[in-house]
Amino acid sequence: MYEIITRDEILRAIRHEEPHVLEIEQKDWIQHPDVQLDHPVSEFSEVLREWSEKRRRGKQITAYKDAPNFIDWPDTPQPPPSEMVYYDGKRTTELKVLWSTERKRLSDKGKTVLNWQRPPQCKLKPGDRIPETGEFITRA
Repeated sequence: MYEIITRDEILRAIRHEEPHVLEIEQKDWIQHPDVQLDHPVSEFSEVLREWSEKRRRGKQITAYKDAPNFIDWPDTPQPPPSEMVYYDGKRTTELKVLWSTERKRLSDKGKTVLNWQRPPQCKLKPGDRIPETGEFITRA
């Protein structure tokens, strides 16, 4: 909420494992001029403060088995049918739902594919990191 209201992106530079919720709660939230809200900024920051306090007072879950219930994720939507071509003496075309598609097949059809720049996981050693810049950082 803080980033949406203030457009302050300073928290993006902080690793997600290092939360600074208290810092955000204590800051003055200055509404960015381009942001339109249906309530005063103070109400949004108060909701966050109350929610954080409730979480701090509640049972601290350290393993997924401690959770009172599971997350009910929605089903994955069915992908659109893809044209499949078979050759059995003659060419046969059939529409089929494919749950995975080879990159090469998509590329051959002129579709946009993501060029994954990260090295294979098997080439990374414990402690190696690759931030969003793509720079390879090896921990010595």
